Amino acid sequence: MNRYDVTPVDLGWIMIERESQETVLHTVTKAEMFEQLPNYLDRSSGEVTVYDRDGSVEEERSYRSNERRR
Repeated sequence: MNRYDVTPVDLGWIMIERESQETVLHTVTKAEMFEQLPNYLDRSSGEVTVYDRDGSVEEERSYRSNERRR
């Protein structure tokens, strides 16, 4: 299972794949990030840690692949 970190940046929110440190998703608002997360993770399962602007963990979410549910 892949692990991702969602963090705020100056121009919105980014999701980084923890192992590679690659930015895999960038949105302007946090709401957009949460709308797009399920679509991005549709092909693979993943655990997402969401960070607040102060660097503290706001929440953790798990997503399961739709391919596994079929």
